[in-house]
Amino acid sequence: MSDVLILMFLVTLLRQGLFMAYKRNYKVFNFNNSLDLERKKLNKLQFDLKELNRTNDTINGIQVCFGAKMKYEVYIEILDIFFAEKETLFMQYKNNFFVLRIPKPKNQISVKIVPITCGYFEANKDYILEQERKKRFEYYLSLYKQNWIVFLGYLGIVFLNIFALVKFNKNR
Repeated sequence: MSDVLILMFLVTLLRQGLFMAYKRNYKVFNFNNSLDLERKKLNKLQFDLKELNRTNDTINGIQVCFGAKMKYEVYIEILDIFFAEKETLFMQYKNNFFVLRIPKPKNQISVKIVPITCGYFEANKDYILEQERKKRFEYYLSLYKQNWIVFLGYLGIVFLNIFALVKFNKNR
């Protein structure tokens, strides 16, 4: 979901001509030949993408420039590298690809707020006790779900003992 919002943000920047206004240090890769001649540059591009992913660098980026004599197979190989490195934020602008990172949002700390209308415990006692009872019920239910095999084995032992006692008392 956040990737979609970021992509929409970048598209609006691109339409307004502000995409290049952000100050970034771009590593530039120029491709203007066939796949065989560009293999070293493609390997270097893949290595730099791995490094960008590993460090989550939001200041630097990668710019891939396409020349007029570049073959289509090089373009496809570049896209394959993007998908192999799980690159989510890249954009094609004219004859260039821009790969960049946007800072991840900070984790929001969730704070539990208990509504108190009157200001003392007795007024909200029923509400608070009901919430605690629901939490306790969910906890016990999760324990039963995790350990159902133990309860089933215990029930089997109980039935086995009952049948053994009935048979033992029948013979007397």
